[in-house]
Order: sequence, then C-alpha cells, then structure tokens
Amino acid sequence: MKIQIPLLFAGCLALVLCLGCGSSKVVEPQTQADEPGNAPAPVTLVYAEGWTDIAMVANWAKTGVDHLGHFVTSRNACGKDESGAIALDLWNVLAKAVNEIVGAEAGSEEICLPLPQDQRRYMDGTAEVVLSNGTKIPLLDSTRGTGACSKIKNRATAEALFNALNEVVLIADKEGCSVLPY
Repeated sequence: MKIQIPLLFAGCLALVLCLGCGSSKVVEPQTQADEPGNAPAPVTLVYAEGWTDIAMVANWAKTGVDHLGHFVTSRNACGKDESGAIALDLWNVLAKAVNEIVGAEAGSEEICLPLPQDQRRYMDGTAEVVLSNGTKIPLLDSTRGTGACSKIKNRATAEALFNALNEVVLIADKEGCSVLPY
C-alpha cells in the first residue's frame, strides 16, 4: 500500500504537468500600429485648472461633472440615479472652455445663444463651476426658453461650453437606460 500512494501521486502529477502538452499559444500578428514608426497618435488630455466640479440643473435632474470627467445625475431618461464618464474628446472641449472661463474676467453684458437644432433634450437649466477654493461662478442660464445666456466674454468659448454641456446632459440621460423615451 505504501508503494501505491507515491505511484498514484506521481501519476497524478505527471497528468497535471502534461495537460499543457500539445497546447499552443495564439499569437496575434503585429499590426501596423505595433510596428516602430507607426505608433498611434498620442492622446492629449486637458486638465481642470482651478476648478473641481460643474453643477447643472437640466432635464428635471441635477447633474454634476467632476474635474476628472465623471458625471453623476439624479435622474436619467428612465427616472433613475446614474453615473458614468464622458468621452475624452468631449472632456477636452469642456475642460478647455471651463479653464478659459475660470481664468478670464466675466463680461458686463450677457450674451445669449440659441438652443441646439433638432434636439429634444438639452441643457435647459443652469450651470455653474465650483472653483478649487469653493467659490461658484455661474456659467449658463437656459431657464428662459430662448437659449443659454451667460456673461462669458468670448462667444466661441460660450458656444463650445453650451454644446459640450448639452452633450453631457444627453449622455447622462441615456446612461443606464436601455429603453429611451425619445
């Protein structure tokens, strides 16, 4: 009996070791991007400078975007709390616009932008940025129904911000909602 146990153990060990015998590792062929000189273009990331969050009220929901591109909404299109992250290209547009606004002085006159064409859901409330020191700066007010108004001096920056916030609202509205009402 003493001889059979070591033989049984040795047989099991040999079986376990040979399970890998004959198997092959699949190696994917190199793509052009893997070859030297054909590397994909580096991704540029715009960092939040001097601010921590954007707080919005839109589509009957409170939606916040943090300085890392994550969002949380109190109500998506299915009526549930949800969270997620926005795409890097959208984040870069949003962060660049907010960085410029935070670093600039507010204008004395309010400019208003038209609502987006062919969009049923949009940033139809208010948006403000929370600075690193806790101070809040109003970004947009869309509660008048005619468009978004703000005291952002640079109209191109205001338009980029309004369009980016509209996209964030749409993304937050769709997050976690498989059956959209629109």
